[in-house]
Amino acid sequence: MSNNPTPPDVGVITADWSKQVQSMAAKGELKANTGDKALDKKLNKKLQNPELALYKIQQTFYKFSFLLIPISIPFVALLFVWKRQFTLYDHGVFVLYSLTFIAILFLLGAAAMWAGAGLSLVSLGIMLAIPVHMFAQLKGAYSLSVFSASWRLLLLLMFCAVTLSLFLTAIVMLGLTG
Repeated sequence: MSNNPTPPDVGVITADWSKQVQSMAAKGELKANTGDKALDKKLNKKLQNPELALYKIQQTFYKFSFLLIPISIPFVALLFVWKRQFTLYDHGVFVLYSLTFIAILFLLGAAAMWAGAGLSLVSLGIMLAIPVHMFAQLKGAYSLSVFSASWRLLLLLMFCAVTLSLFLTAIVMLGLTG
């Protein structure tokens, strides 16, 4: 008996993924089932041309990336709801600085991968740098103690996951239905 069993019926993603998706959609093996027939029809039509669908999602991401700011500000404001000296403007500046740092970090990660660094190393660096930066930014921008910045960081990381999920869901739906 082998120690490394292969998973059953797991397809390999090749460089020609779009033809696989297109073929599966044409055969009826891949269907959208959202519960809304009109939406299902639109999504199934998009599956017929997955490269165009991906292009539309990318364009939607580009056009609406600014939405991360107004989506994020209320979550940051929740961290300071009882501290009246901080306004939504302050939180907006905090969010802009955070998003700018993350954008620069991803650019550096892409450059590092282009230079030969492995995906694992770059991913680890990004995953460590983001919370370290957020902690330092929280502590400095809001003049917090280590304890206060720490518990807010934990909540902020959870809020980031929620914000990113809302944003990506909206982008995919707008890209596929628009």
